[in-house]
Amino acid sequence: MLIKRNIGGLLALVIPSLAALAFHAYLGSMSRFLADDYCEAYIAQHFGLFRSIWYWYLSWDGAFTGSMIDWLLIIIKSGGIGFVTPVVEIIWVFVTAGAIYLFLPEELSSLIKVLTSFAFGALTVFVTLLISPNVPQSLYWWTGMRSYTLPVVLFTFYFFLFQWVMIKWKKGNIFLWSLLSFCIIFLTGGLSETFTPILIVFFIGWIVFRLLTKKPTWPDRSFYFILGGMLGALTSLIVVVASPGNANRQALYQAPLGIFEILNISITAFLTYLFNILITPEKLAGILGAFLASLWFGSFIKPKHKTGSWVPFAILLAGIACTIGCFVPAAWGLSDVPPDRVLSIPSFILVATILISGFITGSIFSDSITAHKLDGIQTGLLVITLACIFFSASVNVRNLYFNRRAYTGFARKWDMVNEQIIQVKSIGKDVVHIPIMENWAALEKPNNNPKFWMNVCYSKYYDIKILSP
Repeated sequence: MLIKRNIGGLLALVIPSLAALAFHAYLGSMSRFLADDYCEAYIAQHFGLFRSIWYWYLSWDGAFTGSMIDWLLIIIKSGGIGFVTPVVEIIWVFVTAGAIYLFLPEELSSLIKVLTSFAFGALTVFVTLLISPNVPQSLYWWTGMRSYTLPVVLFTFYFFLFQWVMIKWKKGNIFLWSLLSFCIIFLTGGLSETFTPILIVFFIGWIVFRLLTKKPTWPDRSFYFILGGMLGALTSLIVVVASPGNANRQALYQAPLGIFEILNISITAFLTYLFNILITPEKLAGILGAFLASLWFGSFIKPKHKTGSWVPFAILLAGIACTIGCFVPAAWGLSDVPPDRVLSIPSFILVATILISGFITGSIFSDSITAHKLDGIQTGLLVITLACIFFSASVNVRNLYFNRRAYTGFARKWDMVNEQIIQVKSIGKDVVHIPIMENWAALEKPNNNPKFWMNVCYSKYYDIKILSP
């Protein structure tokens, strides 16, 4: 049984995760408008909410929710971008912690449940960012954040809501709750073409699993809620694929490849992604630490029902399959491997399935090992877990700290150039020449060609022609 003497273990587990997340928040606070952000902010301000959604849907892609979120740039403005990363991180941790809290057995004390949910919420976000290949583009950059991090946050919120509505909340109209399920997943699918197909596969698997393991009774609240999510994912995919703007964007890339070539690219890209995790000590230690942490905690929870030893492996294999599936849409759309910023989505799926499979494995072990032996195993697991997490977090924090100058330097330069553009415009000139704007995200920047898309975006946003060496 999980007792108060394990509080120290939970506190020790959360400290390194929070330290790493704090450094991510600090570097993200140095973010400013980059690349696509200028065009998105201009279109949102020029056309308004609904017309801007329609503009991007017709001219570029079907990520309608992303265009909707871009409207917030009018409120946030360039000066508020630095607050986005810290706020998103806080929301992500608390939503994850809330979903975990509702998942925990009711017999645990409130203190243990709060500490556990917060510790594993922070650990989940930390390890996801740890193994994601390009956090600057997937979290610190506005366009990358709303395309590849925000879908994960919304999906986690969906699980929180599912547990709250179906387990805790016994009132309400089934149709209205199912409609809410539909809307959340519909909007989540509209953020990223990479995530939308995975949502459909996930819900199909979830529905099939429920039908095979538990015959639904009618009316079955949870089944209708899941079905609403499934229909939301399917509708979202149809809307995204039907976008006329897809053809314009597709024209920039190679023609779509055959199914076998797409699968070959996807599997090769996945193996490369996995290999990079395995050969990077801090990433491997983080993944191992996350698994052992969930194994350790699961060993305190006696299962209410007999669970087959095959279940953790099945969950892990399903997670790996969904992770590989994240590479397929990019391979189809780009005829190439996906950009590294996209891989924050499969990273989250991989971490989540590792944690779930570890928890179930620990729960199974706790039911088959004597109390005396189990106590020694739990102590050993905690020691190894903390060693792995502290090592991965310390290396991660050190790397972030050493890279801080690129972020602080860019922030100072951006603020200076922004002031320069405003001053030149205020005296009535038609053109302003700005210095080269190298950025930490390695994204495109203005040059001396007024027709280059970045120059056009800058110029429209500031309403003055902008050139750079």
